Amino acid sequence: PNSEGARSGVDLIRTGQPKMFIEKWTELLSSVEDAELKQMSYKITIPRSSITRFTLEVIDEVSRLHECGRIHGDIKPSNILVSRNDTLLIDDADLSIGDISPTVTPGWSPSEQLLRKPLSSAADIFSLGQLLLHVLAAEPLGREVRYRMPGGQVALIFDDPSVYIESGNPYAPVETREDWCRLIERALRTDPNERWPTARSMADEMRTLFQREDMRGEVEIRLPWGDH
Repeated sequence: PNSEGARSGVDLIRTGQPKMFIEKWTELLSSVEDAELKQMSYKITIPRSSITRFTLEVIDEVSRLHECGRIHGDIKPSNILVSRNDTLLIDDADLSIGDISPTVTPGWSPSEQLLRKPLSSAADIFSLGQLLLHVLAAEPLGREVRYRMPGGQVALIFDDPSVYIESGNPYAPVETREDWCRLIERALRTDPNERWPTARSMADEMRTLFQREDMRGEVEIRLPWGDH
């Protein structure tokens, strides 16, 4: 947490004085206003390679879902829970292959879902490609298409984008950078029949790339202290 008193409390933990830490922390919290407390935050640092492997676990879970004839239909970061030992997808749209999704998430849903067409497992593969864009700090390039949806909502989506990872990006893979771009591009194809045939084949290709080169760098995540 961002305060001098908090830093001194952490120093007590480092020197093996947990009882004094508790006393110091209690004194600190009792001396600040609620509004100030809500402004406090703490941060954790995670290797980018770990985040990429978490994503691979998500793809494996999606693959098992598809093999049971199911589609998640709303894959995005807020619907993924990550613990020390596992990953868990939540808030699926309860869809079977061939269903029409009652909901969409602009920026994460593919064109066929925006148009309320029957879905195949390729709909989830598109969302997984969007997830990898964020994990690898990549960006899509190309023509954006404007989709009008029921109720007058509008969404923008790239039409068969090229994926670009800047060579100077300190987190980007070097030897396999272009291979990662091609992998993501295939997941983001506008025509669902041109995407990866299965989530498992996409995961297998990712494992092949991991064997050649691991991800570099770290990701810093800042979390609010909130109402605790």
